[in-house]
Amino acid sequence: MKKIFNYLLILSIVSFTSESCTSKKPISKVENTKKITKIPCSDFRTDKNYFRASASFKGPDLQFARENSAALSRAQLAANIKANIEATNNRFAEQRNIGGKVEFTQKATAQTDQIVVESVQFTSIVCEEVEQSSDGQYTVYSAVEVSQDVILNGVEKAMSSDEKLRQDFDAAQYRKIHNEKIEEYKNSRN
Repeated sequence: MKKIFNYLLILSIVSFTSESCTSKKPISKVENTKKITKIPCSDFRTDKNYFRASASFKGPDLQFARENSAALSRAQLAANIKANIEATNNRFAEQRNIGGKVEFTQKATAQTDQIVVESVQFTSIVCEEVEQSSDGQYTVYSAVEVSQDVILNGVEKAMSSDEKLRQDFDAAQYRKIHNEKIEEYKNSRN
């Protein structure tokens, strides 16, 4: 009997609690309220003439936010350039049927970091926009670019500085493959 009483007590408490938690108000319809915001400086994309990248940084000091936004843009640009050069080197080695393909790829990859560092030194800030929020924080959006010629000239210089690389390197074919990779990159971003 005591078990039945306890069971009924628990059942009544559960039903009472669930009743008190429900709302008697009808659920209002939620309107589909999508808000699409255009990110400043995002229109600057890599093309056949320029490598571009954009980033943003939020901080309490305007100058600090500007410097960090530009630094993040340059870091993104460097990563994109490095990935492109390495992919181009790999495809170049495959298409040229280079005997020491692994050696060529390793030596070319070893040169890549230096090419990237030198290329990033020639960047220009092509867009910078600042927003200030109600709490006083600054959000700075920036985009940077570097000419494709700067990158390709850096690759040619690096390849000609090593005797083994110079023997296997064909600048015209490398440029052609580089431009194909840029088109692939552009198409993947759209």
